[in-house]
Parts: sequence; structure tokens; C-alpha cells
Amino acid sequence: MQSGEDVTVVYTPGHGLVADTLIMHGVVRALAHMGIYDAWVERVGERYRIEFVGKPRKLVDTDIGEALLRSAKLYLVEGVLTGPLRKINDTNPNISAFRSWVSDLAEAVSEADLLEFTPDHRERRREGRSRSKALITLHISLSSVYGKYHPRDFSVTEGVQYSVCGTCFAFANVGLAYGAAALVAREGSDLDAVLMSVAPVDRVSAVDLLVMQRLTEGYTVLRGRGAPLLAAPMYWLSTGETLYAVDAELDLVVWRVAKSGNFIRSLDVVSIPVDNLMKFVAEVKRRVRAWPRVVERLMQQAPEALARLTEFVIYGGDLYGVVRELATLRCNEGQRRGEELCIGEAASIIADVLVDLKTW
Repeated sequence: MQSGEDVTVVYTPGHGLVADTLIMHGVVRALAHMGIYDAWVERVGERYRIEFVGKPRKLVDTDIGEALLRSAKLYLVEGVLTGPLRKINDTNPNISAFRSWVSDLAEAVSEADLLEFTPDHRERRREGRSRSKALITLHISLSSVYGKYHPRDFSVTEGVQYSVCGTCFAFANVGLAYGAAALVAREGSDLDAVLMSVAPVDRVSAVDLLVMQRLTEGYTVLRGRGAPLLAAPMYWLSTGETLYAVDAELDLVVWRVAKSGNFIRSLDVVSIPVDNLMKFVAEVKRRVRAWPRVVERLMQQAPEALARLTEFVIYGGDLYGVVRELATLRCNEGQRRGEELCIGEAASIIADVLVDLKTW
């Protein structure tokens, strides 16, 4: 940004790390669709300060807003899922609430205005645990907060939902659609979904975040059980598009939502440094052309081993133990006869990469 330019500053509202990270990505994506790329995002605790040069428009007046409205109307009228609604639906553990979710989203997109995001937005709009009919329930996938129960004075009060205004709801949905990768396992009506969204440790350009959104706008449906939490980032980075280099230091906000029987839960919200993981995956992809297939097999055969490898890359620990565990994993007969690299055979290369990068 050049001195003397008119800079607009907005703040995410303070609904927790997950919701604010999604809202931040939603704002960055919307600014791009308004032709505004001269923008920066700064992390302030669990909130974000977003500054930009340019004149913003309402969300409904952008291509992305129009696409959301078209998808919402098509679903509400004909029951057909298209565009970003597919991802929102497939990561939603509460299918019975989806129709009302889409109806609320259509109204929210029509009113959403990012200039509403003043520092006192949450207090001014009286968002939070509320029975107000003027607000919208912030669903569990968007917040990692289960809206139906409210701890108060060591008791549980039923019926008090965490609710937000239409602007928060709309931008959180945009963030979920484009700024959060997901690994989804569904069996019948049960669901296990691990969601991941990139966040700056300090300050990052909006352009860098848009580059990362190339990696986060998709989602993967897993066969069988869900992924261990720490296995998910390694799987996502290894099997997706080629990694992009960014200058800023980044964290990865990771959370799990699940439905089992009649129980819907949010579990395991963590924020992990992602820089070493990205370096490791980029280098091991360079040395092992079959690395995406190796990771696919690890997720199917030994997901806990993949999680322990991820933990070592991020935090360090017992290098010998991690490599030994990978080396003992055997190929099946089909893999022996084929040309693909087996997991055990890749272990020595993985060890070399870990030693060379010295990420721990």
C-alpha cells in the first residue's frame, strides 16, 4: 500500500478462532471478486484486522454472491445441489437442518456488507448466545461451537443457540466454501469431517491467502473411517495440487465435526504451524514421484503412522521410531508386482528428507 491512499480497515467480529478464520477468508475472497487485491490481513489474537485500498460493494453485487444465490434458489426450488453448496452440504453433520441453512444463506447474502465489520460489531449486533429471531444460528461446521447447549454456572441450559447476523453468516459460508479444505468420511447418516484453514501467524497479503485458497477450495471424500486429526494436513498437502511458496509464516487451523447416531459433536480444535510441513511435502514430492499414492496407502492401511509422521515434521521427536514404523509396513501382492513405490521402500527417502531439512 502506498502512503496517502485511502485505506479501509475492518475487523472480524470475535466469534472464536474457527468462525473468524472462515469470515476472514470470506472477506478476502469477496474483495478479490470486487477487483480489490491491495489488501493485508493481520492476526490479532483470535480475530483478524483486514485493511485494503478500494471501494467495496455488497456481497450480492459480486460474481461470488450471485453464484451463491443461484445455487441456493436452485436447491430450495428443485432440491439440486450445485457449486459451493455441495461442499457445505457434504461437511455438514446435521443434514436435517440444511434446508433452513440454505434459506438463511440466501437472505444473508442479500444483506451482507463487509463494512459492517467494525471493532464493536459483535456487541453492536448483540451476537452470541441469543434467542433473537433477527439472528441466524452459526452451525457447528462454521464455528466448532455446538449451538444447542450453553454452559452457564456449571450447568447446561438447553435451547440457547450461538447466533450471528446475516453478514457474519454469509462471509463464514464463503470462507467454508473456498478457504477450508476438508476430509470427509460418511457412512449412512454418520459423518466424520476434518476441516483445515490457513491463518497468518502475524501479517500476510491477501494475494498470498488467495494463492492458498487454490488448495483449500476443494474437499476429499475418504473411504472407510475418518482421518486422525494430524494425518489430515499431511494427506491434504500431499494429494492436492503442487504446493505454492508464500513469504509469510502460516498456521493451519484444524477442527473436526462428527455425527454418530443422534449425537453431533465438535472435537479437537487446534492451530498448528504449517511451514515445515509444506517444506517437507514439497521436497518429498520432488524425490518420490509416487508420494501421493504412498500417502493414500498410509491413510488406508496405517493412518496413525501418517499422523505420527506429521507430528514429527511439525514438532520433532523420535526420528528413528517414526522411520522404523514406516519401514515395517509391507506392500501387498498387487503393489509388489506393480511399479509403484511401496510404503516401506519410501521410508529411507523420508528419513533423508527429514535429516536434510532438519525441520525439528
